[in-house]
Amino acid sequence: MSRARPKRRRTAQEISAGGVVFRHDEQGVSYLLIRDSYGRWALPKGKIEKGESTEQAALREIREEVGLSHVVLHEPLPSIRYVYTDPQGVVKFKVVHFFLVELIGNQELRPDTNEIAEARWFSEEEMLATFEYPDTTEVLTRAIELVQQTQ
Repeated sequence: MSRARPKRRRTAQEISAGGVVFRHDEQGVSYLLIRDSYGRWALPKGKIEKGESTEQAALREIREEVGLSHVVLHEPLPSIRYVYTDPQGVVKFKVVHFFLVELIGNQELRPDTNEIAEARWFSEEEMLATFEYPDTTEVLTRAIELVQQTQ
């Protein structure tokens, strides 16, 4: 009697980049969150394109998703890693590299509604209460620490 081999699942690695975007305003400091395609409040991020550095990808994704181009990338934040299965059944091992990014001047948010549902500025307290991905809390905490050090 022969045994059937278990069907092997396809796997792939996916690398993305994004940022914790902040600005100085009348209230002090505000942080940007987007409502993603799952309807959850998150950070802007996306896949790295061929030939792009993680820094370039983070800035491009911020520009594409919310229309902000007058930004300065400060420094890397902790990366996150997770596994998910895409709609085609491929198991993806994903790494997301985050950076601290500052909006310079006063620029209006222009969310790309083909990619995200909404984008808004939040105070530190509102951001921490609204953000919906617990695995990224360390990224937010480190960003807040760095922003507070510069004030």
